[in-house]
Amino acid sequence: MKKLLAIVVLSLLFCNSGFTDEAKYSSDSLNKNITDYGWEIDESKLLKVGNTTLEIYTLEKSYKKKDWILKCQIAYYISSSSTNCRMP
Repeated sequence: MKKLLAIVVLSLLFCNSGFTDEAKYSSDSLNKNITDYGWEIDESKLLKVGNTTLEIYTLEKSYKKKDWILKCQIAYYISSSSTNCRMP
C-alpha cells in the first residue's frame, strides 16, 4: 500500500506541468516569445533610467479561451543588453 501511494504521489509531481493552464513563454527572449510561442506585441515604451535605457514591451496572446498579458523588459547597457519577461 505504501508503494502504491508513493507511485501516485511521484507521478503527480512529475506530470504537474501537464495540467497547467498558463500560456507558455520564454523568460529571457522577446524574439522567442513572438516566433516560437505566438505572442503578439501590443505596446512598447522607451525609458531612460540613469545610464541605462529600458525598452518595455507588452505582449498579448489568447490561450485556452483566456487573454494573457506578458511584459518583457530589455535593458541596454554600454557593452551589453539583457531581457527579462514575466507575467504580471
